[in-house]
Amino acid sequence: MAIRTMDHLLHYSELPIKRAVPLALALMHVSDPEYTVVDQLSRLSHHEDEQVSQNAIMGLGLISAGTNNSRVAGLLRGLSEFYAKEAGQMFCVRIAQGLLHMGKGLITLAPYHSDRLLLNGPAISGILTFLYTCLDMKATLLDKVRSASETEGRDEACESPPPLPRSAC
Repeated sequence: MAIRTMDHLLHYSELPIKRAVPLALALMHVSDPEYTVVDQLSRLSHHEDEQVSQNAIMGLGLISAGTNNSRVAGLLRGLSEFYAKEAGQMFCVRIAQGLLHMGKGLITLAPYHSDRLLLNGPAISGILTFLYTCLDMKATLLDKVRSASETEGRDEACESPPPLPRSAC
């Protein structure tokens, strides 16, 4: 039902909302690469709007985080060839590949424990912080690289969600 709602938002809404839909899909399926979601995000990764495609690529990385999913790995390899000359998309593909192969398949970012009964607060806050920075990538992640001494006293550092061993989930 939620995927159908997101599909309606993609077809009938304005561009700022379309830019957030891939991230919303990723939030609903963190470290859980369902076939329908992977298919939707792979279609969005070729969208004509640059930010929609970047968000879809980051969404692919987030839904496959720590799974070593071979289908998503193939999609990301294809995207790296497709976007070889575009620096922003290529950077997003590299981040997504890093998330996919995180911990060689032994670590997850899923914020739920015990059959989705308990929610890990720090994990969801880290994921939401990451998704918030992805809403405007040109000003955050794709901006010039800053050293640690330049960012002192600013809230530019993104806290990372605590990766958990898959056996703990």
